[in-house]
Amino acid sequence: MYQVISPSIKDWENGIAEFRGISIKTAGYQYRLLFSTDFDLPGGNTCLSSEIAVDAGPPHSLTVIEEPTLGPVYGGKVFIHQPLLHVVDAGNNIVDTDSSSRVAVFLYSNPTNAILQPIDMTVTRAENGVVRFKKLLIAQAGQGYRFQYSLLSGSSNDIYNLEHSNITALGEY
Repeated sequence: MYQVISPSIKDWENGIAEFRGISIKTAGYQYRLLFSTDFDLPGGNTCLSSEIAVDAGPPHSLTVIEEPTLGPVYGGKVFIHQPLLHVVDAGNNIVDTDSSSRVAVFLYSNPTNAILQPIDMTVTRAENGVVRFKKLLIAQAGQGYRFQYSLLSGSSNDIYNLEHSNITALGEY
């Protein structure tokens, strides 16, 4: 299902109804707009637009798909479920053409001053809009850890932050 964002009713002026700011939120193909009026016109009161193709826009933000809390987290052990994120545009479409943005992960809330390791794995590059971290772990057990993910867009120096996760790292298993 797609969403058209625009005025749904427009007044006529000199036989013309002009719509401004029409947008379709979801990327896809073969969209068509149906315009109608309550006037009884000789050619009919509806008009169907030509097909419209909508592509994903530039990177705008991150969406968390999987996080370490999907399974047990142990201090000093590699997460069973590594963070998995999508780079999305303003319409929440995966930017599947993005293989240049980098995403960094930090411990935003770190009650035990633990280290997120390995340090060289805390920044990774998107591949077709998908960001998958590998081999991450929190060095020691503790409660209340929170991650912050930062999108370092490949096309600019913009940084988009996303705070996520409330992680408890258990003691040795």
